[in-house]
Amino acid sequence: MPKFEFNWGKKIALLYTSFVLFMVALAVMASGEKQELVSDDYYARELRFQEELNIKQQTKALPVQPQWKVAQNSIAFLFPTDSSGKSITANIVLYKASDRKMDKSFDIKVPADGKYTLPTADLGSGVYKLILNWNENGKQYINEGIVNI
Repeated sequence: MPKFEFNWGKKIALLYTSFVLFMVALAVMASGEKQELVSDDYYARELRFQEELNIKQQTKALPVQPQWKVAQNSIAFLFPTDSSGKSITANIVLYKASDRKMDKSFDIKVPADGKYTLPTADLGSGVYKLILNWNENGKQYINEGIVNI
């Protein structure tokens, strides 16, 4: 019976075969991952990107930034207000990166005192990207952050 020899040629062939099997397994696992877009209209949003940057700069120039605090079953918002007493219209968007079906958008009207509480009982727990769009006295503002519910 001949003795099995493990020479350098067989070692290279084994290394190459192992690498190919690893790459095939990696490709199969990657194809099984969910690939979701943040929004269906991503191309149109990209065209408005410079406008959004200008609005963010305008928001940074505010003397008081909006604040939010996550509580047990709600998120409390405090919007900057002027002394005119006019109400603020706002849109709160919560993006959940791990599951697009959990994304939520809320159109709200903030009272003159600038305080608003958003109930989170119907939201699943996890990390959300919060995008806060509001309009006050004809000027639009945008602020973003991360919240853990």
